[in-house]
Amino acid sequence: MERRELDAMLFIASKCWSPDAASRPSIDQILKALCEIMLNSAIPPSDANTFWESPICDTGFRVSIRWDELIRLIPTTLTEQQLNVIGDGLCEKVGFMNNKVMTMQRWYQNFLWYGCWFNGSSDPLLLAMYDLFTKDWFHGTVDREEARIRMAQRPDGYFLVRMSNKDNNYPFTLMVQRSRRATGYNVKETLYFRIQRLSYSMSDKERFFLRFTADNGKIYDFSRTTIPSLISSLQKYKFLLFPCPKTSAASFSSYISSPEPIPTEVSF
Repeated sequence: MERRELDAMLFIASKCWSPDAASRPSIDQILKALCEIMLNSAIPPSDANTFWESPICDTGFRVSIRWDELIRLIPTTLTEQQLNVIGDGLCEKVGFMNNKVMTMQRWYQNFLWYGCWFNGSSDPLLLAMYDLFTKDWFHGTVDREEARIRMAQRPDGYFLVRMSNKDNNYPFTLMVQRSRRATGYNVKETLYFRIQRLSYSMSDKERFFLRFTADNGKIYDFSRTTIPSLISSLQKYKFLLFPCPKTSAASFSSYISSPEPIPTEVSF
């Protein structure tokens, strides 16, 4: 809890202990103030905070909302199938039915990762998110250790992209499997490349930037509007060959025959 929320709590407490009983807040006023503190603590003042306050909390304060309820509040022309894919990428799965649920914390983290995807003019951004979530190389919010396990023992050229919450200016991490010579042996290693977000606006041609080091040590700079177009450019130059499956390779042999190369057509 930030200092501003602590100060707000102290203010409420001091009002409740006022010597003048008439000036003490009612229970409804206390509950409203506590809800505001909870909201501002989980979602700092921003477009995400404003939208959660209204319309999400119009009928009462909520700490989470089901995806099927949420999409009814978001003006969009996307199909139900597209929205379901986006919901799978954005929400947490709860219960034995794996219901898609958006918590306050997840809502704000998605806002930092993707931008304001929930307002009335967000269809281009939603379509870009749908395109990203349908890529077999995108592993979503999988943590670093699980991603490392998935990449282990893969042949050279396998890669994946995952979300990162360490620095909101670098929301994506590209992981690439590569071998290097060391004392007469080929040593497999997983390289990590952080993808920088330059802009949230879909009208900008250079929203994401990546500095990539090739096998020969040469450095290449790539700037593209979307993550898929960025990855397509790397594939065009044969820097990335095969999407890493979303399962562990530990049960397989250290040698895995390579499938046919995936298409390398660049889309801008």
